[in-house]
Amino acid sequence: MWVDVLRSEGLLSPNEAPSMSQITIGMHRLISRAPSRLLCLSLVDGVGDLNTQNQPGTDTEYPNWRQPLTDTDGESVLIEDLPDRDLLRALVRSLSR
Repeated sequence: MWVDVLRSEGLLSPNEAPSMSQITIGMHRLISRAPSRLLCLSLVDGVGDLNTQNQPGTDTEYPNWRQPLTDTDGESVLIEDLPDRDLLRALVRSLSR
């Protein structure tokens, strides 16, 4: 459904199957159209992390605050590496429009 919304808004190509990164960027571009003064970007989105981070209300069921930030391959991403992440840079640009 969201892919259809992004296509109808001109944020995804109508003729090709989008990658996860294209969908993520399209969703952030859609968010940037909201009349909000404050827009947020999650670091997990910016590096393609597929793990759930910081689930409220859990401590022993899920290792909430101990999840390292990882990329789509499950490799750790250090804070020092963030400025060089292409997806993160694309998302920041998408919210800056």
